[in-house]
Amino acid sequence: MTARRPLAALALAALLTVGLAACSDDDPAAAPGHGGPTAPDEPLWNPCSALATSLVERLFGGTTTKQAGSATNPACSFTPGDEGGVVLDANYLLYPAGLERAFETFGVDQGDTTVVTSPRIPAADDARVVVDARDDALLVSGFVQNGNLIQTVNLAEPAPFHRARATDGMRALLTRLSRAAEEAGVDEGGYATASPTPDSSPSPSSGD
Repeated sequence: MTARRPLAALALAALLTVGLAACSDDDPAAAPGHGGPTAPDEPLWNPCSALATSLVERLFGGTTTKQAGSATNPACSFTPGDEGGVVLDANYLLYPAGLERAFETFGVDQGDTTVVTSPRIPAADDARVVVDARDDALLVSGFVQNGNLIQTVNLAEPAPFHRARATDGMRALLTRLSRAAEEAGVDEGGYATASPTPDSSPSPSSGD
């Protein structure tokens, strides 16, 4: 497997986030912007604030390096220390119409390799997990809605991958992000009134 294939897989998973962002731009029910600052002295919401490196390593194995953005340009990604490890990135957008409307607009269909589920995530208004298992890579995209806030996580793992571990881990990440949004009191403008504490809870059981 060449180095390009996992990167291509991650790009395909990220298209789901791009589609939701396009919905936010085109839909009059959506809040303006993409979580951009309206008051620079207030902290923007950043999913990475709630995700510790130790949590990601327990959920998916191996070692990982966390890259977070700045206060005015929040970003979040985890890069594996070992070849063949799990690649993660997280982001968010504000979409008052809700996750169900976004999926209806974007049109994510189930197919031979794609499965869409709606897990129950504590404190969340809605959630989706999209799994695309291919011969050369596993793509998992998770979405969790709390009010106007929709947080997204994209995962890519080259073959041989661990599907059960990846899907269990994704649900655990969505649970953590949902609880963090509730703890932080994220408002309609995408600002947090408090800083969530990075999670250090035990990982769920996993398998191949």
